[in-house]
Amino acid sequence: MIQFQKYKASLLSFIITFVILVICFIALYCYCIYQSGVLHTYVFTEDNLNIPQDGLSLSVTVTKQWIDESLHPDIPAGAQYDGILKNGSEITFKNWKAELIFSGNLKIDSSWNGLFMSSGKRLTFVAEGNPATVLPHSTSTFGAVLYAVNLMSLKSYTLKGYRLICMQKLPVFRAAAALFVLWCIILIIYTAIQLRTAAYRKRQELDSRIIVQSMNTLTSFIDAKDTYTKGHSTRVAEYAAEMARCMKIDHNEVTQIYYIALMHDCGKISIPDAVLKKNGRLTDEEYSVIKSHTVIGGEMLQNFTAIPGIRDGALYHHERFDGKGYPSGLAGFQIPLCARIICIADSFDAMSSNRCYRRSLPLKVILKELEQNAGRQFDPAFVPVMIKLIENGFVNKTQEKYPIIDYN
Repeated sequence: MIQFQKYKASLLSFIITFVILVICFIALYCYCIYQSGVLHTYVFTEDNLNIPQDGLSLSVTVTKQWIDESLHPDIPAGAQYDGILKNGSEITFKNWKAELIFSGNLKIDSSWNGLFMSSGKRLTFVAEGNPATVLPHSTSTFGAVLYAVNLMSLKSYTLKGYRLICMQKLPVFRAAAALFVLWCIILIIYTAIQLRTAAYRKRQELDSRIIVQSMNTLTSFIDAKDTYTKGHSTRVAEYAAEMARCMKIDHNEVTQIYYIALMHDCGKISIPDAVLKKNGRLTDEEYSVIKSHTVIGGEMLQNFTAIPGIRDGALYHHERFDGKGYPSGLAGFQIPLCARIICIADSFDAMSSNRCYRRSLPLKVILKELEQNAGRQFDPAFVPVMIKLIENGFVNKTQEKYPIIDYN
């Protein structure tokens, strides 16, 4: 469930970032369309006649000149005026026109690359065809044969047109494109990791099933050896894992505690039946034999490295919080966490189960034992948790699922 929530959150993050990037590209596209529809006007006077504005400038030169009074007796000075519009910017300039003011009155004789109109000293040119589109870092030419009283010079001009904003050339587009590429790379890496994680998790689940089945098989051997304790290891594992869960211990560690608790009594396999199933009081020697199951269990699990700490559960679950337990006499937090939890779960199940030498204890007596031994036999932090499991019905459900055998 936790993994699914993480996957869901990651997927949502990818979707949100993708939507943001798409909105960003759409906004840029709309911006470019809008800006490309804005008419730009540039005014050039004698002071800035040759200084480009937004990379745009216009120049007019006389390439031919003559005097012809036969055609235009009042304005005999004819000349060919060639104009060049220079676009030194990164943006295409399109559908442009120019209004040129010359030094004298003029008359148009002929023209090319556009439409010319004249009025007094004013010459208006509207670009047509290919010259109407001036690409970045290129020029557009036009020209006309004009007649005037004297040879004229350009005094000022106004340039109007549309600047076509290319989205791909905007810095913000390049940044957004880089982010999109990064998004794609992260998505590919994340997908690859998820696929590998899924394969690993599947293999881990298979390994876990094998481990659990192996442990259940071993606990069934223990149950077969002492029928009075049938289901004891499983119930203790259930109690221990639930206690750890209630204490907000990490999920993976809770699973480990369950496995460790399941194997805590594995050393009893080596205890002789005569001692293990004895109805009467045990002698000191027999009690020593019983206590040896902790050391034997620790030795049995010494090389079991698949589950960290599994040896500690078998070896130390009879240690006491006050240091009076066995086999090492550890006290307080010297005792591994898993062993402190198992100690309470194991003692509760022992008190609530029928044994060959006694009947199960009443619940009131068990609760009193737990409370009185908090800080003595048991870690005081976990005693209230065990009592909570009794009160909230978890213990009853566990005992229904793994019933206590009654041989009387």
